[in-house]
Amino acid sequence: MARWILVAALLALAPIAAYGAYALHIRLTYVNLSALPEDGIALCSDETLRDGKTVLIALGDSLTRANMSFDYVGTAAAQLGENYLVLRHATNGITASDLADDLGGVIACQPDLITLMIGTNDALYADPAPIAKAEAWPETRQAFGAMIGRLKAETLAEIAVFSLPHAGDGATGGLNQRVSALSDVLTADAASAGITVLPLRARQSEQLAKAANPNRVPCDTLEQGRTYMKDVLKVARQRGATVDYDALASATGHTLTVDCIHMSAISGKLAADLLVAFAKATTPQERLYTPDQ
Repeated sequence: MARWILVAALLALAPIAAYGAYALHIRLTYVNLSALPEDGIALCSDETLRDGKTVLIALGDSLTRANMSFDYVGTAAAQLGENYLVLRHATNGITASDLADDLGGVIACQPDLITLMIGTNDALYADPAPIAKAEAWPETRQAFGAMIGRLKAETLAEIAVFSLPHAGDGATGGLNQRVSALSDVLTADAASAGITVLPLRARQSEQLAKAANPNRVPCDTLEQGRTYMKDVLKVARQRGATVDYDALASATGHTLTVDCIHMSAISGKLAADLLVAFAKATTPQERLYTPDQ
């Protein structure tokens, strides 16, 4: 009898547990902030809005969506000015495969410029052991290559790929080692395909080296980042676009990230500068084709 009572209790709790997991997923993946710019690719259909402007679409995950991270896309758009229409197509939590399957709207838009910052989630959810061999990333590399191939074949856009930003400040942290390994592979593949590489990781490393008292807090596990992420989400909801991401980073002992994953203002401004330089380049010789180091 006691066994059946226990079974019934567990069955009754199952929907509650499922809803809790779903609610957490919604919180982490679909956080809608009123301050988030309405600059998705749907704006491509507004001929008045895009008339005579250089159209740039930034593709990516939560780092590009920027509702939990410094808004490097919006910062770059402000610097580029009214002659550019800067849009984003980004979803929290997506992988390279997810994005490769979601290019229809981007291609229909026919932008002049495209940037990609994708792969961090692939690395975060990979095997916990540091991965350095190229053959360890077959699915991600295949999706990445297919994405670049389709964008090159079906648009006339100039394309640039960001090296993946640091996961925490410590180079030896488990998360950062995995992200670094995948970044090396993807940027090398991009360079081999003649795609501009925007060396964000290298710029971040230079920034740490310049700091008078650089923080070197390593991020070893995804759970460590999720612990910080709760506070980031809370502050983001309360303050919208006025979040001081550098203060959040400092509070967790970091310089480059606020929660081991999402960018501080220091990192985001480096990304914005690279995006602006790419957008303003007028010849292939002015663009960057060097894999990140």
